[in-house]
Amino acid sequence: MIDEQMRVHDELLESAPILVENKIDPVYMRQMEILHNQERWRPGYNEQKRRIDDDILLSNLIRDAAPQLDCRLDAHILRFREHRAKNPRHKLSWLQAFTLKKENSIKDKLIKDSKKWVDDEPPKVALHYRKILRRTPFTKGGFPRIDSFKEKEKAKSPNDKPASGACLPGR
Repeated sequence: MIDEQMRVHDELLESAPILVENKIDPVYMRQMEILHNQERWRPGYNEQKRRIDDDILLSNLIRDAAPQLDCRLDAHILRFREHRAKNPRHKLSWLQAFTLKKENSIKDKLIKDSKKWVDDEPPKVALHYRKILRRTPFTKGGFPRIDSFKEKEKAKSPNDKPASGACLPGR
């Protein structure tokens, strides 16, 4: 009997028409418009008043707050520090001190002899090409080469006095 009911149920589901409503009834649209115009999403007068009072209270608490950081050490800590300075318990034996000194010297030597990981030097090929270009007086097209580096050196020489028309470009 249960199998028969399941079969009938499945047949009813398979034969049911598909109904899709993609429009909202005008009654509900009117209701949504009224609710939007009423601005019911805004907090009420009492809620706004409570928020204003809370803001005033918190701003007064923040304004009147005093720092609570204590940067002084208590007397018993200072006494313990003086006692430890007079009576150290952490003194290494001569063998431990020698081993530690030897390890540190090895580390220092490794750091001193190490090379940098990032190559930030200018490329040698580019420097060589720049040197060649500075030696040639003309460009590939036959025009005289303007070497801005030499012009800057000439401009920096102290015995050259600027001409009256120094602001004008050369011909």
